[in-house]
Amino acid sequence: MQDKEALQQGFRYHFLFNNCVVLADRNCLANVAYIINSKYMFPVFHEADYFVIDPWVKPSNQRVLVSNIYLTWQLADLSPRMGIKIININ
Repeated sequence: MQDKEALQQGFRYHFLFNNCVVLADRNCLANVAYIINSKYMFPVFHEADYFVIDPWVKPSNQRVLVSNIYLTWQLADLSPRMGIKIININ
């Protein structure tokens, strides 16, 4: 059975390591792996810029409404030592 938590990013079936779902990240460098415990990482949103919407504008020659939606956030890590970087994977 395919693991329902795993995203389809290169593995046809789930890939587990110590009961953890392992995903391939195409943005990481070759021969580099990161082990990150997601129990200690979570998004933090900026209160003043949480889904702020600009006023709607209707261009003079179109039948559409245009606006921008802004969201400012970052990842918070409660325990940085829980993340491990592995270099030179063969």
